[in-house]
Amino acid sequence: MDFTPNWPTCQEDVNPSCVGVQVSGFDRCLTHLRHDDLEQVLSGLGPGADLDARGTTFDAELLGRVLQAIGTGDTGSVRPQFGEVRFEHARFAADASFARVHFARTAKFDKAQFSESAEFRSARFSEQAGFLGAQFSGNAWFTNVQFSGAEFRDARFTNAKFTDARFSGSAKFTDARFSGNAEFGGARFSGHALFTSARFNGNAWFTNAKFNQNAEFREARFRGEVRFRNAQFSAHAWFLSAHFTENAEFDGARFSAHARFADARFSANVRFDFAQFEAATGLGPLVAAELFLDDAVFSRSVVIEAETGLLSCRRTRFEEGVALRMRYASVNLERASFGRPSSLEGSHQAFRINTTQRNVVASVEQVQGWDQRAARSRDHAEVGTRGGQIETWVPGLTSLEGTDVSELLLTDVDMRWCRFAGAHHLDMLRIEGRCPFHEPPTGWSAGWAWPPLWRWTRRQVLAEEHAWRRRRPGRKSADWQSYPLGGNPVEVEPERLAVLYRSLRKALEDGKDEAGAGDFYYGEMEARRHTGPRRDRVVLTAYWLISGYGQRALRALAGLALLVVAITVLLVGTGLPSSSPAQLVAGTLQPAPTSAPQVVALQISDPPTTMPPVAQRWTWNRTGKALQLAMGSVVFRDGAQKLTPAGTWTVMAGRFLGPVFLALAVLAIRARVKR
Repeated sequence: MDFTPNWPTCQEDVNPSCVGVQVSGFDRCLTHLRHDDLEQVLSGLGPGADLDARGTTFDAELLGRVLQAIGTGDTGSVRPQFGEVRFEHARFAADASFARVHFARTAKFDKAQFSESAEFRSARFSEQAGFLGAQFSGNAWFTNVQFSGAEFRDARFTNAKFTDARFSGSAKFTDARFSGNAEFGGARFSGHALFTSARFNGNAWFTNAKFNQNAEFREARFRGEVRFRNAQFSAHAWFLSAHFTENAEFDGARFSAHARFADARFSANVRFDFAQFEAATGLGPLVAAELFLDDAVFSRSVVIEAETGLLSCRRTRFEEGVALRMRYASVNLERASFGRPSSLEGSHQAFRINTTQRNVVASVEQVQGWDQRAARSRDHAEVGTRGGQIETWVPGLTSLEGTDVSELLLTDVDMRWCRFAGAHHLDMLRIEGRCPFHEPPTGWSAGWAWPPLWRWTRRQVLAEEHAWRRRRPGRKSADWQSYPLGGNPVEVEPERLAVLYRSLRKALEDGKDEAGAGDFYYGEMEARRHTGPRRDRVVLTAYWLISGYGQRALRALAGLALLVVAITVLLVGTGLPSSSPAQLVAGTLQPAPTSAPQVVALQISDPPTTMPPVAQRWTWNRTGKALQLAMGSVVFRDGAQKLTPAGTWTVMAGRFLGPVFLALAVLAIRARVKR
């Protein structure tokens, strides 16, 4: 015996001693009364009778006789009815059936032990029902039970079924333990529902449950599957510091007041699909393997903070805006709706609970799993990223398909595998902080293509361009990457790709990111170069070749250098004459009268230019002179050197093309340094 009874105990000579309370007028408990004495006691019972059976041991026969005495039995038309009953520390050695029993006054089963099944189906407790510390070794069935107030604090259950139970007062399951499944489907909690520090080792099902007052699951532990599908929380729902080992489902749940999940930890997935958050202003900070908010509705401005491997917000409605603060997550915002200014940002610091000053961080195993996922998906075949390696905490945006992004701000988000096709108002998207995009394949490549040796220019590219080039035939497509995150991404052709680049270019220009905007201008021109009329493609190809669409200064300067070399070669070979002969002066002396002066008429003419022999043309002296003329021609300097007609045309070409190359180089430099 692990307690000291505070009542007069049974005097039956048994070992161990019986702790059952003495029946009034006798020195023994109900179990040990003589046959005639028991008949006398039972005959004195009737509907609504009080019963004191503290510490008493019941078998199936004795319990059945007691129930028969207070009513017509389980099969009759009238419910068996107790008045005030006391079963504290009672022991039910066999199946205990209280089905359809009406407990008209207080019913106390504190510390009672049910060795087999406990059946309370359709029972009714008009006043407080106490099961404090009760132990249910078998199944505990409370289906369709009506409680005024219920106290199950520190109770121990194997399998418990409270399906369609009604709690008109408070339901207290604080520190309760459920070693098997706990079913509360369809239960109605009119008062406070307290499950603080409860332990659910099996599945916990609250499907269609209704909580009219606060639902308290603070520091509860769920080791099996958890279902709150279509549950209704009319008041506050508290899941602070709750732990979920398996999947948790809140699909279709309705939160009319605050939903507190601060420091909640989901080792597996948690789903809030189609859930309604009518007054919630915050969700988290929490930890979850994957967090699903698909088709959920947030009626007020909300802050969502989470360390998770995946955040799915497909078709989610944020009617008053949202601040998504993520760590590690791959974020899907496909067809999400932002009614007011919203943001998605990566948090480099761990989230902290203000009230406890405790950090909310994932376990080492979870973080390692997310890192491996990133290596297989977002990073795919790891490519270089401007600014160095991306930190593991940086969230990655995977899709904006069908989303109006005019109210969206992105800060410190990995954009490398984001799908933009189908997004609306991309030109109004705001991008701040470090938001890296993908890049083309790095290094030199060779193969059966033209040219046989190539290298992709380094720039920021969209995931859609990677997928498009990957689909193209030929050796050059091999190093580009297809989309690694599954799903059914839209196949984007060059025409649509150019529109995407154009819209994002404007967004970056509005954000004063001229370098990034230049990369997207380059991408737009690349897409246009592969589509449209032939004449446009020819012009764009020349534009790409000589200056990288006005974005590659070195290419323009290299073109200028080649132009100078070409002019020099042409001048040495065909433009510089052998020498600069003196001008020829021819005159005629006109006769005049003796008294008048004689008049001489002179005619000055240039001698014809001639080229020296081929063997004498390529000298250092002629080359230096030709180089000076070539350099002078590209900046509109006019020398006094006489040239052949071919040399004159060569210099004129240099005077036209030289400034073009210089202007393109200046334009490219300005695009990179302008802010």
